[in-house]
Amino acid sequence: MIKQLILTGLLGLLIGSAGSATMTAYYTPTDKNGIDIISNPDGKYKTAAIEGRDAVVSIDDTHYMYFRVEPEFRPKAGTDVWLVVNFFDDMPGQIDAEYTSTVKNYYQVSGIQMSMTKKWDRIIIPLEITDFKGIQNGGSDIRFTFSGVLKISRIELHTTKPDIEAASNEERTARLTKSILQLPQNGKPKKGMRYVYGDNSLEVTAPHRRYEIPFGGNRNDATIKLYKSLGATSVETYVTWETCEKDGYGKWDWRLWDKQFEVLKANDMKWTPFLIVGPAYSIPNWFRETKDHFPCRCLECGIDSKIESLWNPNLKKWITRFLSKFAERYDKDEILESVLVGIQGDYGEAIYSVFGGWTQQIPGDYHAHQGFWCNDPYALADYRSYIEKRYPSINELNAAWGTSYSGFDSIDFPGYGDTLTVFRKKIASGDPLAARQWLDFVTWYRAAMTDLSDWWLAETKRIFPNTRVYLCTGGNGAPEHGSDFSEQCRIAAKNGCGVRITNEGPGYQWNNVLTRLVASSGRHFGASFGFEPASNIDINTIPGRIYNATISGSDHLHDYSRNIISSEERMDVQRKAFKYLEKTKPVVPIALWYPNVAMTLDNAAEFGKFSNGSAKLREYADHDYIDEIMLRNNALKRYKILVINNGGVMETSDAELISKWIKRGGMLIAMGSDEFVSVEGTNEPEKILFRGDSVSGKYGKGSAKRVADLLEMSKLLSEGMAEFGYPVIDMKEDGLYASQISKSELLYLNTTTKTVNTTVSIDGEITRYSIPPSGITKINLND
Repeated sequence: MIKQLILTGLLGLLIGSAGSATMTAYYTPTDKNGIDIISNPDGKYKTAAIEGRDAVVSIDDTHYMYFRVEPEFRPKAGTDVWLVVNFFDDMPGQIDAEYTSTVKNYYQVSGIQMSMTKKWDRIIIPLEITDFKGIQNGGSDIRFTFSGVLKISRIELHTTKPDIEAASNEERTARLTKSILQLPQNGKPKKGMRYVYGDNSLEVTAPHRRYEIPFGGNRNDATIKLYKSLGATSVETYVTWETCEKDGYGKWDWRLWDKQFEVLKANDMKWTPFLIVGPAYSIPNWFRETKDHFPCRCLECGIDSKIESLWNPNLKKWITRFLSKFAERYDKDEILESVLVGIQGDYGEAIYSVFGGWTQQIPGDYHAHQGFWCNDPYALADYRSYIEKRYPSINELNAAWGTSYSGFDSIDFPGYGDTLTVFRKKIASGDPLAARQWLDFVTWYRAAMTDLSDWWLAETKRIFPNTRVYLCTGGNGAPEHGSDFSEQCRIAAKNGCGVRITNEGPGYQWNNVLTRLVASSGRHFGASFGFEPASNIDINTIPGRIYNATISGSDHLHDYSRNIISSEERMDVQRKAFKYLEKTKPVVPIALWYPNVAMTLDNAAEFGKFSNGSAKLREYADHDYIDEIMLRNNALKRYKILVINNGGVMETSDAELISKWIKRGGMLIAMGSDEFVSVEGTNEPEKILFRGDSVSGKYGKGSAKRVADLLEMSKLLSEGMAEFGYPVIDMKEDGLYASQISKSELLYLNTTTKTVNTTVSIDGEITRYSIPPSGITKINLND
């Protein structure tokens, strides 16, 4: 029952009324009483005149707008108030309010559906059990979260429910449906490609009531129609075990997902459920009270997380039970386009815990950071078994590590807490014995994640035999993440499955750097793959993401709806690029060495050098990646040219494999003067790779040469491409990117706002092209 408010220090100071309600405070850009707007780094604003009204408008692509309630106007803790918001309705997304309550500092209220009427409108938002005390960002009490640009002319805070007119969500949905039917329709992407939309709300259990947080089940009929108009082939939702059996063992509650199923079925839209068991937010509280719960613990702090240990021997039977129950209910009517599996970490990717984030809203705070989550007896036993298989005897292990273990049953992790920090300093100092021990440890840590992924994919494919299954992975391959992208693609292919990499962000160059190893290894091993953004993207990245998916040979692209539907301008940009979203067979004769060994030993420095070098090289030529796993699985035979953009540590046996490829006719181009060394610190890799003539670099049927800079590199690349019979692209740093997507087609991405002139040379014949600004252009070489 709604309680009558008694405002602290406010008796006799009420400032007006609206109908039968008492209005206690308000804000407008030109007048305020008791409420003020606050600027924060994640919530900036400007003032503007819109359709005859003064308004505050969000800027800088931020998705929050903050307001502070002055102390004398703050109601007592635990009381209920009503917020009235006057806003300009020109988006198809939602407006949510997050306010300080007695439960939490950012207590979220269910979203209000916007309807694209391009008129001023008003909403009423009830705020329960408030506890305003200025502890949100910047000393605020209320913030609005939204997709797109929010425009507000007035907000009011009422002590009782205001007697004013405001449309219901049902009425807004009807308006939105009408607006959507008038929009251009993209149709579906070309054959072989799928376009997956993740929407913006997951209903979860809160201590006081059910509320919504990002990335889950949008059951709004109008929103599904909007996604479909933009070309979506399926909608993805985060289906955790917790959302289906939260109230106790055997108390299955499918109502949330039944609603999702029905609205998708009614709109002839497919479903991509993200089935998650393992992360803290996916585990029901009752399970954590059973003997089968076993949390992971970090080496650095020795503190338990709420995430299940990767080595928990009790969990697999529960995973199988959940997957089977879900399949029994929903694997019908051909509604499942694919199934994405969420196996570990904070969100469900095949990586270990990194930072927690919004998932902590469900199970409560838990210990989370980038580290090594293997401080438990099951993990240690697995580590010892792995190392024993790797070394023929304990004496050989001690010689390699510089240790004095009496037997394999006595070996331990490289360190705990401060001793781990000391050990990592030994690696940084160049100690080859510490380097070998570290490589063995990290290789095991990654292999454990790969093994779990292998089991998950096999089990999910068994339960969903006729449905596409994808492993969700992410991050940048740091040792603490535990992800070996090439190995994940290998085991995905083995199980007839695919991989989704979830690490894209703003900018095509950076997205290419982060996704290319999955694309390269996926194509080599025969695993399907797709891309997903890890965060908000700017409007200029929309065509770049479509371009990246197409030129990489992916079979699906994921978009969070907020990145597209937050403005008509964004939707227009997406529509112009959408026709280029297709499944291709890229022609990529150049590979860039992905130095996993060097990056494992010094991730921050080596990954930085590699990624910057890759981004620069991409200005000149499209290229795949090849790492040690791909090399050892004969992937180098796919390429004519191998580029190494910086010196570093390399296994001697890997240098031998590259040398054999050169002798068979490959061209190696290394940039910089740093010599290659082995893990043991010898110069054997350098002598093996550069054994030819010092001027021509020739040996066998191929060559190996060093270059000083990118200009010299581009000259050799052009000569090599011509020699091997490929189109030679005009190599310049001009913001224009080119890729060959078939024998006769080039696809260009112009990231500039000007037309760029370029050339293509085939067998010495040069053709000139003018590529329009800000978008994608396809060129047929036969025209």
